[in-house]
Amino acid sequence: MTDEFSTAYSRIRQYVFTRIAAAAPEESSLCLTTERELCELFAASRGTVRRALQMLVDEGLLVRRPHHGTFIHPAVLNSAGQQKLIGLIILNGELAYWDSYILALLHGVAEGFAGTPYQVRHINFMGDPAQTIRVMATSRLSGLLWLGPMESVREYFGEFRKQNIPIVTVIPQFEADHTVSCFTIDFEKYGELVSDRLLETGRRNFVLLDSNTDGRQELKSRGVRRALAARGLPFRNGMVRNVTPITLDETLSAARKELGELDAAVVPTNLRRDAARLLAGTGTQVIAPDMDLAPSPGPPESFRVVIPVAELARQAAAHLTRRLDNPRFSPEHLMLKPVITGPPGPA
Repeated sequence: MTDEFSTAYSRIRQYVFTRIAAAAPEESSLCLTTERELCELFAASRGTVRRALQMLVDEGLLVRRPHHGTFIHPAVLNSAGQQKLIGLIILNGELAYWDSYILALLHGVAEGFAGTPYQVRHINFMGDPAQTIRVMATSRLSGLLWLGPMESVREYFGEFRKQNIPIVTVIPQFEADHTVSCFTIDFEKYGELVSDRLLETGRRNFVLLDSNTDGRQELKSRGVRRALAARGLPFRNGMVRNVTPITLDETLSAARKELGELDAAVVPTNLRRDAARLLAGTGTQVIAPDMDLAPSPGPPESFRVVIPVAELARQAAAHLTRRLDNPRFSPEHLMLKPVITGPPGPA
């Protein structure tokens, strides 16, 4: 698939699922909009739209009726009418790629709802979050699970509240109020534990590169400050930075320019190899604590910060199920504390 077709196909497929979710329980026949309107809605060519629709027909989601149009397959509508839907939104609802951190969360969500009557439906805002939220909030949605919601989308919670749809957030990037269940990680403790281990082994000049998917740079910075202050050492601006695969080279260069030669660079697991390549010959030790993954092979001096991200998502899914089964079940706030393991390593 070309990038252009892949994008159009994904958006049209999400549009189909949105129409299915919004259908009335007694609906047995549902026609999609015209090909021309789909072309305008998704800024795609007629050929691209037709190809995407044919793939959805081949998947069994749609059925073509000559001279009448393209319809949601009746069996799909009937199945959806018998299921209870859970909406799943990731970050700002426009995520283009899923890294290991998000995949770990999704794994936990899948396990959390396994064996329940609830079907999880991923929601993509498709460039129009307000309209998508309005459609989903008034559909047959039983509950909403939001992974890492950003501050910019907080305002949309109100649309779901109007319909009394329970919301459970996992690692929100803002303080959730008492009406929203919140499952998160003690990121401040994470920063403190990592800094303690580095300082114990004489690594005073280090940088902690923070995956932009958790958005908790300030909390981690507080933990780093606390560990440094306990030893009478100053916190220097730039010791904690956000990074993406695209900005890794630029971020490391800026850190070395501002902080000088580094004793250690703490990086997300998926960037370990690239960081080691970029810092080869500098004397900087690259450390990936594996916060978001199962244990993976590493140098003998490496350590791990254990935060069961998948378990956090499993607990959030189980909590949402309990809330749906018992409307009197109150919103819950849970914060998991990380644990550090492994040898401290040589100074």
